[in-house]
Amino acid sequence: MKVIKLQLEDFECLNFSVVGLISNYIDYKLVYALNKELDFAFFNRIENLDILVNKNKFSYITYETYDCQIDASIFLLKNKPDNILNNVLTSNNKENFQHLFSQSQLLVPELKNYDYILKIDEAFKLDLILDFLKYSNKIQFHQRIQVNKTKTIRNLIF
Repeated sequence: MKVIKLQLEDFECLNFSVVGLISNYIDYKLVYALNKELDFAFFNRIENLDILVNKNKFSYITYETYDCQIDASIFLLKNKPDNILNNVLTSNNKENFQHLFSQSQLLVPELKNYDYILKIDEAFKLDLILDFLKYSNKIQFHQRIQVNKTKTIRNLIF
């Protein structure tokens, strides 16, 4: 029987925008600032986004705000894993131990310079959100990311 392999490009499921954020603040302080300064509504941290890489599970801190009027969400994700130390401590293999620290385990490796990623549903007005982000003193830099040109954007499909 012939096996058909489907590619991500076969689907039109990239109905979101991505903004990379650079901030020195820890996640909960950044969320508090975004809520207070920019009138976002990130309330609670939801379950971490877990990704399996080379038989190691990496968890990425995730917050969500949901607008019920337009039935859309914005996710704030930390680009660096939350549990890299746990993976190292539970690793019995010395090579695996060194591998975890030598290899970049970012959520989206192409965005290595960004601390956080905003995944914004297409129902939101992106230009308005980008204008709001300019006024936050907790964000050093932000930039819209071209989703079509990012190879590992599939990590943000959930």
